[in-house]
Amino acid sequence: MYKGQVSIEMMMVIAFILIFFIPVMAFSYMKIIELNEDLSTIQAQVAVSRIANTANSLGYMGPGSSLIIDIILPSNSNLKVQNVGSGSQVVLELELSKGKSEYVANSWFNINPFPLDLKSGVNYRLNITSTDPETVSVVLYN
Repeated sequence: MYKGQVSIEMMMVIAFILIFFIPVMAFSYMKIIELNEDLSTIQAQVAVSRIANTANSLGYMGPGSSLIIDIILPSNSNLKVQNVGSGSQVVLELELSKGKSEYVANSWFNINPFPLDLKSGVNYRLNITSTDPETVSVVLYN
């Protein structure tokens, strides 16, 4: 055995391990980013559809009906309500690595514009109330 042979062999073994380990870590990192974006997309779709569907249900039940729902706003998102004609649109803009995406759900009833400044990446509890035959209001529930 030559002097330093063991240390050279050990460095070669570590080099071969790193050659295989670094690509696996890079692939895993890219998949985690992709899965997080998929989760944000699902959270966005669920948030807008829950608000719009709850507004529709309470609007049909009539004034005085109320319901508390939980929604999760994904990171890098912006939620807004637009009254369009005789109804409303709940719109959530989501910033993804591919660019911006919009998720929209329609309500047959006017939703009072959100007086809320909701931050993205947070779980919110909303109190949705039918105030008159054509209008539904949304407020934060404490």
